[in-house]
Amino acid sequence: MAPILLDEAIVKTFVFHNDGRLYEGLVLNHQLLKLVRYFSVGERGEAFALGWSLNNEGWSGIITASPRRYGVWVSVDAQVSCDNISLFSDAPSGEHEEDIRERLRPQPLL
Repeated sequence: MAPILLDEAIVKTFVFHNDGRLYEGLVLNHQLLKLVRYFSVGERGEAFALGWSLNNEGWSGIITASPRRYGVWVSVDAQVSCDNISLFSDAPSGEHEEDIRERLRPQPLL
């Protein structure tokens, strides 16, 4: 299933605390979503691949887009783990699964 695509300018993001960690979040249709990862404009394909993969795994996800980045978001209840993301068949030749997992790992907020 295709992820919902929203203009980042129409959503309001905020930082919240959950299970001892800080997350960037947004609310859409009364549902709290957390950021999985931001992607640069040049990584558009990877952002959409991750959004599709998460939705195919059963996690309702959305993608936000701006002129400078894409964001992939899932429900705060989703137990998103890079171990469950199946993008590896689309990996560029020579890129190892561990490298992809590290690249997709959510970054902590500063």
